[in-house]
Amino acid sequence: MDIGRIRRFYDLYNKSILQGRTDGAQIPFTASKTVAAPKNPAAPYFPRISPESVGLSSSYIDDFLHALEAGRGVHLHRIAVLCDSAVIAEAAHPAYRGLPTWHTCYSMTKSITALAVGILLGEGKLALTDSVTELLELRRADKWRALTVEHLLTMTSGALFCDFFSIVETNWQTAFFDESPLFSPGSKFFYNSINTYLLGRIVTRLSGLPLPEFIEQRLFAPMGITQFFFECDAMGYAKGGWGLYLTLEDMLKIAELLLHGGIFAGQRLVPAEWITEMSVPHRDVDPKMGDYDYGYQTWICRKDDAVLFNGIFGQDIWLRPSQNLAVVATSGNAEIFQQSEMLDIISEYFGHGFTRPTEKLRRDRRAERALRRTQAEFFNSRDFVRPTPVKNHRHAALPEACDLWLGEYAMESSAAGMMPGLLRMIQNCHTAGITEIAFCKEEGRFLLCVTEGGVIRRIAIGFSEYAYTDLSFDGEVYTVGALGALSTDGDLIYHLDVSLAYIELPYILKMRFRLSGSRLTLKIEEQPALELGAAIADATQGIPTFLLNAVSIFLPHLHSDNIEAKFNAFCTPRLRGKRKDPNPKS
Repeated sequence: MDIGRIRRFYDLYNKSILQGRTDGAQIPFTASKTVAAPKNPAAPYFPRISPESVGLSSSYIDDFLHALEAGRGVHLHRIAVLCDSAVIAEAAHPAYRGLPTWHTCYSMTKSITALAVGILLGEGKLALTDSVTELLELRRADKWRALTVEHLLTMTSGALFCDFFSIVETNWQTAFFDESPLFSPGSKFFYNSINTYLLGRIVTRLSGLPLPEFIEQRLFAPMGITQFFFECDAMGYAKGGWGLYLTLEDMLKIAELLLHGGIFAGQRLVPAEWITEMSVPHRDVDPKMGDYDYGYQTWICRKDDAVLFNGIFGQDIWLRPSQNLAVVATSGNAEIFQQSEMLDIISEYFGHGFTRPTEKLRRDRRAERALRRTQAEFFNSRDFVRPTPVKNHRHAALPEACDLWLGEYAMESSAAGMMPGLLRMIQNCHTAGITEIAFCKEEGRFLLCVTEGGVIRRIAIGFSEYAYTDLSFDGEVYTVGALGALSTDGDLIYHLDVSLAYIELPYILKMRFRLSGSRLTLKIEEQPALELGAAIADATQGIPTFLLNAVSIFLPHLHSDNIEAKFNAFCTPRLRGKRKDPNPKS
């Protein structure tokens, strides 16, 4: 056990979350998400048809969408239902309707990496029983000689080095094999994203291509998937277990490939045998982690034939092969694995007990109109901010109250930044803290200008609809959509509410500014991070004892009640400031 690594992890946790400091980074920062979101999405690939065309009623699908919207733990960004190679329903949160670009897949990436492994298996270049150390040509890893490809695929490697510690190491392969197995490979299930990272390294070594290039050539190009991005580690290798960005339409293409046993548009891309092997359970999983057992980098439902490609916070390709149906979603849910309200609702409507009629239904135009309205207004009532109605969007003027906010405000020292706190931890991109906030008008736009570490980030705020801006954080580029609303409480205290959506990511920041005289206060709530404290606290109950014992040596504060309180405080920073010029010129 590498005590130094655990100390570094504790130092990061202690400084960033417990103490709220900005100097928690333990390794040099390397920009990973270096490309801005594409602004011109590709044309839809699948036809859009009525549910009645596949034997389902529009009212049934309408009820399904309403159930999702009513779910308080459901924070959908985009969702689509695919049936018989056509989309029968799709809907999106207002911020994501405006710019339907790619979205991070998080651990859904694991299943894509497993498809690459299956291609090599089908070509005879790889076997499930192959030794991982021999495949990677590791000469000093005798303690890992028993580790096979199948152990990596089934999350049974026995490795201590995992997702927790990847943010304090630069060479993940070396860190993995430096440790001794904590249990005999194959004997226990322990979900570990570095297992998938090593599968990606194996694909690279055997194919001679970086994992993204192999997947592009063998999967994405034949499927017409052109808008995608893979994050890499500090060594330049694709993360493999997470870090892939795909559009929802391209996720639907992956679903189509799976529903047809590895064939897409008449071309076989993945061996049928491998799709079958990925779609059956290979390891039992503790029921605390949800209603699914584990296949080969997939989750297999215990109640029916549903197969799930799942990423944290609700990035899902959910499949019912027997019904030739899939539900694809990107979200910001407060979930760790698959024990989510969203998946429960999907299962309720399309899972166990659901059998699709074999004949088409007669059209119900009233129900179709109701469904179209639901899709067009999906999640409008759930957004933090409501758009200001205007008669003509092309000539929407800024609200006059914007002038009251113009000026610069010096902020008290804090660790708060414009990058969501949880994202800063995951990406090792730590803020220097907000030191100044300013509001200005420029070319008919209202701008929020935030200074961190001497860098000014200018964010356009829309009032009738979301306005979009690309932000750079030391070379990591993210697109945000901002919608604002102005109000006053009648006592010369003014409010500006801003919904700031990181449209490629699960995160939405709820920003509430309050202006009283020359004093400015700001409260930020991160979604899903604000709600995630309880989920993380619950998840600690399912962490293997060996890992908790290892970490608890240096984490005396690692108790579920403390985690929830500290994490929530970390994700709800409050800032105070004062106008520099008490009498600004508008």
